[in-house]
Formats: sequence, C-alpha cells, structure tokens
Amino acid sequence: MKVFRMILLHISSVLAITFITFYILDYYNPFMNYLANPMSKTLIMVLGIVTIISNEITFFMLIRDWGKKRKKDRTGTEPKQEGKKPASGSGIGEIEEI
Repeated sequence: MKVFRMILLHISSVLAITFITFYILDYYNPFMNYLANPMSKTLIMVLGIVTIISNEITFFMLIRDWGKKRKKDRTGTEPKQEGKKPASGSGIGEIEEI
C-alpha cells in the first residue's frame, strides 16, 4: 500500500508541475492554447482523480494510526501485530527468576 501511495503522490506532483508550466506558457503565449485543448482537459481530470485517491489513502492511514495510538494510550501496551514475532530482549539488565 505504501508503494501505491508513493506512486500516486509522485504522479500528482508531476501533473501539478506540468499545469503550473502550462499556465505560465499560456500566459506568455495565449495563441498556443495550452489550457483549453483536449489533452490538457484529460490531464486535469487525471490530476483530480489521482489527488482524490491519494488523499483518501492518506486519510485512512492517518485514521488507522490514530486508532492504534488511542488503543496504546488506553491500555498502556502496543496493539498486537499479526504475523510478526515479538522482539526478544538483549539480556542486559534482565533478572531471571529461579
């Protein structure tokens, strides 16, 4: 999920920079019509969709992390993670019962 999120963030950044460039070029040369052609309209739609998906993924990841933090604060322990073994202690400062 992190890789997909990073790809979406990069795509939205590239498209945003592209449209800033189109805006500047269109300001200096309005006859080129950078912002009103069908390709630009398609890219604007893709930028909107990618940004919405990226924001939703980020929002749900923040909510998930917030829930884990709340659970940790209430119980005083970390929530159990499935599939991972707990880390064993180093033995330094540990007292064994006999």
